[in-house]
Amino acid sequence: MFSGNVVLTESHETMPLTKKGKKILGSMRESYGSDKGKKVFYASKNKGVIGGVDKKRGGIAKHRGKSKR
Repeated sequence: MFSGNVVLTESHETMPLTKKGKKILGSMRESYGSDKGKKVFYASKNKGVIGGVDKKRGGIAKHRGKSKR
């Protein structure tokens, strides 16, 4: 059952930010303080208010063309 306590994970710290992301994060930390600024930044990013702040990660290349089956 949900008790109302929210546990934030620190997994987002391993995700590299773009120049734009670093600039916005720094600005929010300046405005709201270090911890609150980071929370506001990642909440805004997850909600979709700000975009283009994460560096693209490599993935599996998609096969183009017909299947050989």
